[in-house]
Amino acid sequence: MRTRVAARIVAWFPVVLLALLAALSFWLEQIVKPGTPTRDSRTRHDPDLILQSFDAVKLGHTGAPSYKLAASELLRYPDDQTARLQDPKFEQISDTGVVTTIASKHGTVSGNGDNVYFVDDVKVVRSPDQDRSELTMDTSYLQVTPELGLARTDQPVTIRDANTSLSGVGLELRNEERIAVLYSRVKGRYVPPKKSGSPAR
Repeated sequence: MRTRVAARIVAWFPVVLLALLAALSFWLEQIVKPGTPTRDSRTRHDPDLILQSFDAVKLGHTGAPSYKLAASELLRYPDDQTARLQDPKFEQISDTGVVTTIASKHGTVSGNGDNVYFVDDVKVVRSPDQDRSELTMDTSYLQVTPELGLARTDQPVTIRDANTSLSGVGLELRNEERIAVLYSRVKGRYVPPKKSGSPAR
């Protein structure tokens, strides 16, 4: 009887030994293997805030609206503090009442909130003033710094008003000074306004 038991132990010993070695190898691998870092919402580029029909107003020193920013959707990302905008629309009102509107398909607000970047089918419209007609501008990208009343792009642009059409590549628009600077490949066309009171034939 003892001989049979001993024979069984001898027969199973290699199997038990292999199982112990496999378990030991697995245990050692878990100890030596570097831990996989856990990722939370601060390290992933996932939104932590989603707003529909977003609309914000910044008041000026007089209490009147200085500029407005609206979008059909806003997604805020905590890892870089940026915000992505869908169908953004920016509206700035000068002290003289001139309204400048900027709209595009997509946009981004920088982490510090100083800049708004408009992308895809960007259209700028400046309302008419006492001595100036409505002005429009079309481009594919525009960086806007609202506090400075400044807009820049390095892309092709087209500017039009009642009598003038200008195109070029690269632009700096200073809204308060009503100055637009085109940097390269500038082309223009001027159509004199029709004189009123011309005699009928």
